Amino acid sequence: MKFSVSKEIFEKFPDVTIGIVVAEGVDNKTKQSEIIQMVIEAQEGIKKDFEGKPIFEDPTIGAWRKVYKDFGAKKYRASIEALVKRSINDDLLGSINNLVDIYNYISLKYILPLGGEDLDKVEGDIILTLADGTERFVPIFSEEVEHPKEGEVVYKDDKDVMCRRWNWREAEKTKLTEGTKDAFLMTEGILPEERQRVEEATKGLAELIEKYCGGETEVYFLDRNNQDIIF
Repeated sequence: MKFSVSKEIFEKFPDVTIGIVVAEGVDNKTKQSEIIQMVIEAQEGIKKDFEGKPIFEDPTIGAWRKVYKDFGAKKYRASIEALVKRSINDDLLGSINNLVDIYNYISLKYILPLGGEDLDKVEGDIILTLADGTERFVPIFSEEVEHPKEGEVVYKDDKDVMCRRWNWREAEKTKLTEGTKDAFLMTEGILPEERQRVEEATKGLAELIEKYCGGETEVYFLDRNNQDIIF
């Protein structure tokens, strides 16, 4: 299977770094209470760190706001901003499943957007690209078909969009569930100074998956000098 980032993405956002974890043979059913405790503590840390500080002054959150504006999604917010806002407002994330809980924890710890897909539901290859507006997308917990806006940043396989507006909304088809055995998880950086954080976050993600879910993981990084991987 191949994952690539289109040249159009790097033309618009040249400093993008994407960290990838491919996890195979994981146990996503057995609940791990330690993980959700880590998430709770991360949320508490976020609330303390952002006390008295406008959220948009954070360099990463501010940069994502600009990115969303640049591809025509000004009124929408990146996943990391949503997580930070929930933390500030004492809105506990709760437990979804191990893989989602782990990537939420890493996202809060490193202030970076993360996401994940069930590899067994992916049809063909995966690409991060600009939509042409004709693609199919069925949002998580829905059966209604939508279409992204032309120029919108999306993850898609050969048949459907898997995530709209970069990291804003997951698809029902490839969502991570307790039955997920093989997963594809992404860490996203858009500022040049985020490269090291992306690397640390992605490696930390892989370590926690192996610790709490078992299986085997492989880690990859993509940027304008390395725009695709085969796994």
